[in-house]
Amino acid sequence: MSAATANGSVMPPYVVYKAETMWRQWVEGGSENARFNRTKSGWFNSITFLDWFNTIIVPWARKLEGPKVVIGDNLSSHINTEVIELCEKYNIRFVLLPPNSTHLTQPLDVAFFGPLKKVWRKFLTTYKIENPKQAGLNKTHFPPLLAKVMDEVNMKKKENIVSGFRAKSYRSIQSSTSVQKKSRMSSK
Repeated sequence: MSAATANGSVMPPYVVYKAETMWRQWVEGGSENARFNRTKSGWFNSITFLDWFNTIIVPWARKLEGPKVVIGDNLSSHINTEVIELCEKYNIRFVLLPPNSTHLTQPLDVAFFGPLKKVWRKFLTTYKIENPKQAGLNKTHFPPLLAKVMDEVNMKKKENIVSGFRAKSYRSIQSSTSVQKKSRMSSK
């Protein structure tokens, strides 16, 4: 998972492997402050999302005064009591985008993830050429490859991200439901 701020700063990546056991080699050489985890399915669940929130979002929120906004997909794994409590504790407004609307409302879709995918394809193609006998990307090679991709994207990203937030954020907030609203409604 990747996240960025409206001022153009990219937060450390959070990787979830499909595995039951985590191996040390799967994290070596990764981006600075990157986090690695695993689930049986390889998808985020409420436990990995809470870990992401605690290790990536909370440290960012602690540095800032006043209200903060986190914009996220409307996935069930993003909404649990612990995340809502952390939002309240750190004055975070968690804005949930309407289902199937991220292409319209997600500030990072075009501004960050588009360029990220292009750079990832370039590095992956090079990797495949240099490792023709490997059927896929070995997990031990993933962290350093991701670090290279993030370094290249980070050099170009700031203006794109700021523009993405300018273009999408008003529409996102207008058409979304915040966790605080859901929290207040469920407590009545």
